[in-house]
Amino acid sequence: MEYLKQFQKHISENQLAPLISLWQEYSFCDEVDPNELQAILNAISKSPFATSFGKYVEEILPLWEKIPEGEDKRTLLRHIVDLETTNTETLRSIVDEEITKCYQNDPQFAKLLKIVGGKDRPSYQGILSHLELLTHLKPKNFCFHTKGWGVGEVIDVSFVREQVTCEFDYVAGKKDLSFLNSLNCLIPLPKTHFLALRFGSPDQLEAMARKEPVVIIKKLLKDLGPKNAQEIKDEMADLVIPEEEWQKWWQLTRTKLKKDPEIIIPQTLHDPFMLSTVSISFEERLIGQLEEKPDADTLIEMVYSFLRDFPQSVKNQEFKEKLRSHLSESLMKHDLNDGQELSIFFMLEDLYGETEARSIEALIKKAQMPVHTLEQIQIISFKKRYLIALEKFREDFVALFEELLLKVDLSQLRDFLMNALIKRGAQDAVKKVIEKLIHSPDKHAEAFLWFFENILKSQTLPYSDNQGNQRLFEALFNLLSKVENHPLARDITKKIHGYITGQRFQLIRNLFQHCSVNELKELLLLSTKCQSLTSHELKTLRSLAEVVHPSLASPDRVDEETAVWTTEEGFLKIKKRIEEIVQVDTLENAKEIEIARSYGDLRENSEFKFALEKRDRLQHELRSLSKELNNLRILTDEDIDTSRIGVGIQFEAHGSSDEKIHFKILGPHDADADQNILSYKSKFAKDIEGKRNDDTFDMNGKTYTIKNIRICLTVKK
Repeated sequence: MEYLKQFQKHISENQLAPLISLWQEYSFCDEVDPNELQAILNAISKSPFATSFGKYVEEILPLWEKIPEGEDKRTLLRHIVDLETTNTETLRSIVDEEITKCYQNDPQFAKLLKIVGGKDRPSYQGILSHLELLTHLKPKNFCFHTKGWGVGEVIDVSFVREQVTCEFDYVAGKKDLSFLNSLNCLIPLPKTHFLALRFGSPDQLEAMARKEPVVIIKKLLKDLGPKNAQEIKDEMADLVIPEEEWQKWWQLTRTKLKKDPEIIIPQTLHDPFMLSTVSISFEERLIGQLEEKPDADTLIEMVYSFLRDFPQSVKNQEFKEKLRSHLSESLMKHDLNDGQELSIFFMLEDLYGETEARSIEALIKKAQMPVHTLEQIQIISFKKRYLIALEKFREDFVALFEELLLKVDLSQLRDFLMNALIKRGAQDAVKKVIEKLIHSPDKHAEAFLWFFENILKSQTLPYSDNQGNQRLFEALFNLLSKVENHPLARDITKKIHGYITGQRFQLIRNLFQHCSVNELKELLLLSTKCQSLTSHELKTLRSLAEVVHPSLASPDRVDEETAVWTTEEGFLKIKKRIEEIVQVDTLENAKEIEIARSYGDLRENSEFKFALEKRDRLQHELRSLSKELNNLRILTDEDIDTSRIGVGIQFEAHGSSDEKIHFKILGPHDADADQNILSYKSKFAKDIEGKRNDDTFDMNGKTYTIKNIRICLTVKK
């Protein structure tokens, strides 16, 4: 398919002369790939060069003659005739023979010839395609509308009216087209064509795609031409495979496509998948790709993936020698970095054993920036081998591993580094790393969380004792307070919340059991700096601390006399209003004052006075709300006594004549008289406070009985 790429390049660069030269060169080839030739003709027919190219297209006829008889040969002839503009006797003779062979016995033959212009028409351009379409227009056959109507099914055909009736994919109802219009916009589709199956038998096509995905992709490529991954998705996602299942289906299918010798796998996402009629072995295909001299990273990924997917290929000695030659040649390049050079030596070692070990040892020992070398290695398994080689060949490996523990991103590499240090008795190096993380957890947040999790599971690692755990949690709260408002650290914030609140605060419970009063005070203080912890979560932390050390129930906390109960919604409502005053209203008022000041004469300036009065109102409201916010306490189910009327309760008041009224008792910021939601500070709530089920009270001259006392559903647990 190399010629196809060159043709596409000339078309994209709008180069007609080089395209003609390439076509003449291609026409003198000894062999032809029908799929490639069809793709080339398709590309040219859709290009601006189609008309200019028409007088050169016949040069392919000698090569076309070499193609075995069959559908491929007939299809290619139709493409050639569609493009030609010379109408030479040689071409006319071939076309006449094709018409006689394919359509002579059709009962409508004379009518068909008349519709397409007859054998004596000045030019044969398009005649074979037109005849093919007209003979294809039969009920229950399919066609494709090139002007945007999509795939259609033939419903009725009339040679008297010279008209066909179809139902199309993208237009509603049946549509009548004259034969003349049909010749300009319809393309026949066999019933086995991918588009025909997608339109006429979608369930059958989906079943085939799930059972034999490679067969379906081959059919798509054969019927629609080369397609890249996104184009394949456009043709199949939702139409064949549901969108939500596409990613998983495509990953499995792509793995299978790599192992099919008839499919040419693209090197980049933008390049197309293509069919090859020539069966090329995987080994030959890889060698062919290597002969194109790919860059070092591409070569490494290509060879590594091949040896992983086709390990049996190394039994072929001839292939191994060719591969060794290409890998050795790549080592001669002067622009290789240490990571690329080591990766190539690792592959040579896999192929030829210990013969390459000395080169690997020499590279490891002479490396000036061994930590940077690890970042240059792209293959994960090679990263692990590099670390093993560092431990084996470098005397300073402890210092290197200590530095790498802070820099590597992969958990399996951290596991190896830490275990290697501990096995070598270098616990102090691990401890030094943890000290750095505790001191500045936000500099290496992922590394800190990895150590945090591993230390809590261990009894032998540094900081796995009670005092060490306490320092880890202090660092955890510090980390949360620094990253919680960073948009790129949402996953880290979520993970930290999981550590703190997971399993009903189990890690916190375990930690608090072994903390002194002062240590608990420090942890509680740090927790209050974390804005993403809700008031309920902060209250739970304090409650857990008070269980261990009751003395922490400080008199500085809001007492029951000054506390104002509210739901979390009420709390957020006040908090939002405070934010609006600070961030919106105050700034707008400042602009109003400046604008009014610009009017001059402040003694007679009413706009200026109104703006100042508004500022005073806003400042007063802000002070009141801020003071009120400090006294708020959010209701939870633990605060509510369901045996009697009080804050956080809802109940039913049953009167005479089956009258029933629902009441809720909440805080003043949640009250809504229209919804019978009453403040617990209201006179009515005070009058019935403490009453129990079946107790009575008077209201508006009527007596009601209290029933069904329960927690108000507004209160969150």
